[in-house]
Amino acid sequence: MKNLLTYIQESNEIQFADAFIMCNNELLLLRRANYIKKYGGKWCLPGGHIDNTESPESCIVRETEEETGIQLGQIMMRSQIYTYDDGNKTQVFIIGLKDKPDITISREHAQYKWVTFDEFKAKYFAKFVPEQNDIVDDIYKKYIHTD
Repeated sequence: MKNLLTYIQESNEIQFADAFIMCNNELLLLRRANYIKKYGGKWCLPGGHIDNTESPESCIVRETEEETGIQLGQIMMRSQIYTYDDGNKTQVFIIGLKDKPDITISREHAQYKWVTFDEFKAKYFAKFVPEQNDIVDDIYKKYIHTD
């Protein structure tokens, strides 16, 4: 069993928070604006860098609202931590919405799209931020797809 100090240390190792937002079997994707240096024009999940004073949970609430206009409030979320190839860690929050909200994208993004997993694999996989491809695939297989 982990003690509180272990949880605090682990949460301090997480640099990013991302949101895997599903509604009616569709995943919300954002396309980064072309002027963004890293992965400009690529599709991605909503999310971003965790500020020094915030938790991954407060970061994903802030980033989701800033990037999409979606207010998560008290929505229950499941999460999982992933490590990118460069060693950075992200905590991905899996969020299921009952109704599609109005989306207002930030200036960091050029477009948004709701896609099925099959559409993601067929049309967006090659256009997606590389580090997040395996994350989307893993979450879909573990938590979404039920045979």
